[in-house]
Amino acid sequence: MKTFRTFKNSLHLAAALGALSAVPAGAAVINSAWEGHKVEDYCYAISFPTAERPSYGDRYLTVTERPDQKIRNEIAVVSGYGRDASVEGSMSIDGGLPIKLLVYEGTGFLKSTDLEAQAVAQMRRGRSLEVKWTAENGSYVVDTYSLMGFTATSGYVKNCK
Repeated sequence: MKTFRTFKNSLHLAAALGALSAVPAGAAVINSAWEGHKVEDYCYAISFPTAERPSYGDRYLTVTERPDQKIRNEIAVVSGYGRDASVEGSMSIDGGLPIKLLVYEGTGFLKSTDLEAQAVAQMRRGRSLEVKWTAENGSYVVDTYSLMGFTATSGYVKNCK
């Protein structure tokens, strides 16, 4: 089982999202609740929570493929809490057992490539994904993501070159 990737590689996604407005129309696909984008040498699927809630920043979930680096199914969940916030996170698909997220600067990651592959397979079959964020004081919020359109979008991302 491969161990958790360095945060440096995972945080390259922020640069991709910042460049989103510069992506040509031909390099994107939209399927229901999911979008697929190609930026330079990698592709990602992105979705946003189905409900609004107070937050200190953006909230979204991505699955990234970096073929040149042999990285597949890299899941990142941005909490909407500030970078300095102390939060814990877990995600569950269709009400299944929660998967603990490793949280760094408000973004949650799965701890291994094996867990990422299992989660992506479940997401392809699933209907919804919930992420529970628990703050230091014990309060929590839940972000719900629709998985409608994820299978088609993940196919686009997987075949991205």
